[in-house]
Amino acid sequence: MPLTTLPKKLLRHTAVRILIQLAVEQGTHVYLVGGAVRDLLRGKALADIDVVVTGISYKKLGAFLSKHGTVNAVGDFGTIKFLANGEHSPIDIALPRTERSAEPGSRTGFRVRFDETLPIEEDLGRRDFTINAMALDLISKKLIDPFEGQKDIAERIIQTVGDPTERFSEDYTRMLRAIRFTCELDATIATDTRKALKTLSLKLSERVIPKEMIAQELTKALVAHPSLLLELLNETGIGKILFPELMALHEIKEAYDGDAWSHTHLALEATRDKKYCKIFGGPEKDPTVLWAILLHDIGKKKTRQARKVGGKTIVTFHRHAERSADLAQVIWERLQLAQGGARRTPMLAAIAHHMVLSRGALSTITDQTLDAYFLAQPEQGKVLKRLLLANWEAGDPKKRAIHRKEFMTLEERLQNIERRAYKKGKPLFLISGKEIMRDFGMQPGEQLGVLLAELRAKQLNGELTTPGDARAFVKEKGTHHAKH
Repeated sequence: MPLTTLPKKLLRHTAVRILIQLAVEQGTHVYLVGGAVRDLLRGKALADIDVVVTGISYKKLGAFLSKHGTVNAVGDFGTIKFLANGEHSPIDIALPRTERSAEPGSRTGFRVRFDETLPIEEDLGRRDFTINAMALDLISKKLIDPFEGQKDIAERIIQTVGDPTERFSEDYTRMLRAIRFTCELDATIATDTRKALKTLSLKLSERVIPKEMIAQELTKALVAHPSLLLELLNETGIGKILFPELMALHEIKEAYDGDAWSHTHLALEATRDKKYCKIFGGPEKDPTVLWAILLHDIGKKKTRQARKVGGKTIVTFHRHAERSADLAQVIWERLQLAQGGARRTPMLAAIAHHMVLSRGALSTITDQTLDAYFLAQPEQGKVLKRLLLANWEAGDPKKRAIHRKEFMTLEERLQNIERRAYKKGKPLFLISGKEIMRDFGMQPGEQLGVLLAELRAKQLNGELTTPGDARAFVKEKGTHHAKH
């Protein structure tokens, strides 16, 4: 920079003001580092604050901070978790350090040396990517940027600090972080970094990286830019290692132009287009929905059948939705997708049922059935509805207008069901089981359950609309169910 003043969103943190006080009183240097600097330059919210302090011993630093809050040591890395008095979230404060990989590929296998006299540039030299290798001096307000990270942010380039093969070999997680940052910045991976990524992607099969790290990094990338993640999985070779079921979509020719891979790519793109955003209030950010869309057709290879009809080859994928859900369950467990924030049951249910409205089936489906799929389990219904729209938007362009009309009809029917059978998101019953037992003398048990289910079905389908209708129906049935 330098900046003329520090941003208010930084200074509102009590811990930052305390560290500035430390620098003024004791002549230390205090630097904001890593992702916080990157996000500050991008005008983004500061998720995590990391600070490096030079010119003071670890012991003296801890003693000073303990006067202003809670100090917790983090391992042997010369790092402190500091929670300032009156605040709810701690920040990480560290002495500058150098590190050397002792166990190839493992993010925990580093030999670390921290030294308060070490220049900040040397600390930055150990970091993964140029966009993360910057420091902001909180006193002089000067940006220290020895690897031109600010330029790479502006040009949206992802490249490692130093030799990419060496950086990735130190910690294989960095390959996934490269993918994530590329998606978050809608960036391009530098040529040498991309080459190293493709060469070393096989290392991801060695199970050095904790599964939860894989789930977290890929989910962040998926939420940031869904279709770009799919492209990067393909281009880098990482998809073959982590998602062989997904890569098989290249082999499946669709009835219209393209293959199942292209269809999935279009479905992910649809979650950011105007139609989708207008209906759902913006681009899709729910990881459960996005994982469901990404994996919704992976069962097609296993269910593909071809037969000759009148000289033509007819290809079908009977029950591919259910098979896709089975394979998605395998991926869920293999990569522990829950660690990334996705929810298993609604994801698998949406995948298994995403063909429920195929071939104009909406006109033949009762309101009771629609309720079961979309409203009775609202979380599952939300994911299924969004998957349906994305799937239709990525389908045959000649049928897109028909599908959009079908979707709006679905929305209208669901709204009508909600008006007559729900109140504030909860089922609204025309008559309760307690009322039936009290007023009509029925005993609790299977017969009462059958009657309540029948009442609910007729309410959902519009045959019973008032409590009076329900009571008349129960009275009519009463001779069969009354207490003797």
